[in-house]
Amino acid sequence: MRNKIFYLATLFLAGCIATGCTDEQRGNIGTPAQAGEPVRFSVDAPQSRTDYVGQEGDEWILKWMTDDEIGICTTADIVTKVSTTGDNEKKAVYTVLPIDEPGPHQYHGDLSYHEENHLIWKKEATDDELNTTLCTFYGAYPASRINGYPINLENRYFEMDYYTNQTVKIDNPTDNSGVYTTSPDMDNAYMIARKNIYPNGDHILLDFDPIMTTLDITVTAGRYEVATGIINPVTVTGVSVIMPSKLQDGKITYDTEGMEAEGVTGKLKEGTCITGTEPVFVGFDEYTDKNGNQRRSVDLHPGESINLMAFLPPIPMGENSGAKIRVHALGGLNFVMTVTPAMLEQHRIYVQLPDIFPASEVTPEQAALLTNSWISGLDTDIKLNQLSIPGYECKEGDSNELIEKLLAMGVR
Repeated sequence: MRNKIFYLATLFLAGCIATGCTDEQRGNIGTPAQAGEPVRFSVDAPQSRTDYVGQEGDEWILKWMTDDEIGICTTADIVTKVSTTGDNEKKAVYTVLPIDEPGPHQYHGDLSYHEENHLIWKKEATDDELNTTLCTFYGAYPASRINGYPINLENRYFEMDYYTNQTVKIDNPTDNSGVYTTSPDMDNAYMIARKNIYPNGDHILLDFDPIMTTLDITVTAGRYEVATGIINPVTVTGVSVIMPSKLQDGKITYDTEGMEAEGVTGKLKEGTCITGTEPVFVGFDEYTDKNGNQRRSVDLHPGESINLMAFLPPIPMGENSGAKIRVHALGGLNFVMTVTPAMLEQHRIYVQLPDIFPASEVTPEQAALLTNSWISGLDTDIKLNQLSIPGYECKEGDSNELIEKLLAMGVR
């Protein structure tokens, strides 16, 4: 798959004017590289990992955070490595400098290197070699997920772990507006960069492209009535995206062959994507709500909403037709919708939860949304000793509120 990136053109143009940016291969900036000196890198903009156009033409910006780590490697012969571990492979981890502190290159986000483990230009490299040798560098984010680097033409793959559980942070838990926003789990925002350059500058500018599929999901609550005249909020605990295909062994094996000098045209290694459903769950990090309670869920009254972002593995779009969204909530709500039209690489999805009424008023369609109504679908001749029913032993001091909540959840 390929995500088309729209760069911050004004900043980039200003940077070129100020520092003498040249073409893609002459993409280094500043004074020429020196033999024996560290190989230095920067990213395309200090405030953003990448920004790209969503479903409706609006930009989604994924921000770099201080101390984000990027794995960088090269196949260049005039590059070697400083290492205290004896690892001679030409790969190292670089760290994003504090984003609120301007670096030496005002139009780019600078990366720092680790003294005990970084890339350098070979000490024996001549000025002529440094000026005329075309080098290829690869970068991948997040570094913590990388298991293998494209270190030669025979091994041209980034191998990265993929986790199906993600956690977002609620930005405004004490806000009374009823519109909650969240910060995404950026450890799942997979990025790849490739740069062909002549080492004629003091740092190498890397442009990162996202390879993951990004869903921007907004869940809006309907009327949730559990007893006549009583309307409760829907307590949402998370959202699952159920894909009709999955990654082999939970690994992203990304083929860098075909990656052009500008943009990403790489792809998953053949055979990486296999048949079978794969749910990706997005839950909430623990936070303190407006009542001072520690929570991992959010209460939505009718009309209130929460927005969250889910990052999915880079499975080809043709293999994701029929993906589903499941909203997880307390109280027995069971809501699933199919993504239509077929899932896009950047997809904005609006989920309107239906109105739910008491059992005495519920329709068959509404009953299907309530896991508490499971008993109505059983064989009328089934015996009690054939059932397994969740229970709770009431204790002295249990409040009526607790008991009502347990009953609403289906506990008997």
